[in-house]
Amino acid sequence: MASNTESQTHYTFYTQPYLFFPRRIHAYLTFKPLPSDIKTTFHHLSFTQTGEMTSAPGKPAGSIPMLRYGEEANDLIRQSVAILTYLEETHPRKGTHGEGWEVEDDMRGSTPMQRARVNEIISLTEEVGQAFGYWVMQSSALYSSKVPSQSPSAASMISTRMHALLSTLESYARKSVGEEGMWIAGTAGVTLADICLASVVEYARDMYGRDLIEGHEEVLGKWFERWEATEAGKPGGDKVPPEFFTALGKKWAWEE
Repeated sequence: MASNTESQTHYTFYTQPYLFFPRRIHAYLTFKPLPSDIKTTFHHLSFTQTGEMTSAPGKPAGSIPMLRYGEEANDLIRQSVAILTYLEETHPRKGTHGEGWEVEDDMRGSTPMQRARVNEIISLTEEVGQAFGYWVMQSSALYSSKVPSQSPSAASMISTRMHALLSTLESYARKSVGEEGMWIAGTAGVTLADICLASVVEYARDMYGRDLIEGHEEVLGKWFERWEATEAGKPGGDKVPPEFFTALGKKWAWEE
């Protein structure tokens, strides 16, 4: 269990729920709110139409999400998966249970094999996210001024790679999700693997109007429907990006 010193730590989150990586933090904290004796502060940073980030008290330079967990300058965690695993390790606790969205006591996996599978899914998901990022840079009007040489052939190759990765994910989860009604890493409850993969699918839908599940409905579609039935997975709310982003983001230079 977390030590008394740890439980008194003041956590400061620098975040914005509609963005790709930060939405993972908010989904996690919906499933597993921090213990009530932990003081938390959230700074939801905003962005101009040109993509410039506003400042926030004490925030160092860099992208979000960030977690400040102490008072020293280096008391920072800057990567979403690192933040999630830190919170899960330092504050072991049971999650919120309810029909369709029970969680594992340890969202990293409760056995060595489960943890290996969770890490396996997260690793593949990060590759999917990278591929998606390159895809939109080559295709979306949101990047047309930053990537003046957008290429349909490059976009097509990247899209092919992304869907190959999604097919691999689907093959890993075919039995557990498709036949056994389990979550993406073969667990009875939600894990960090579900949170990370859902963030890619949600962000693609909300910012760019892209359905990454299309063509993968048999397994990933079934999994995502179950995800959207959870409190963390409900569409809308503070996960919806500003219209000045989506108006360009959803304007696609070409279709496959």
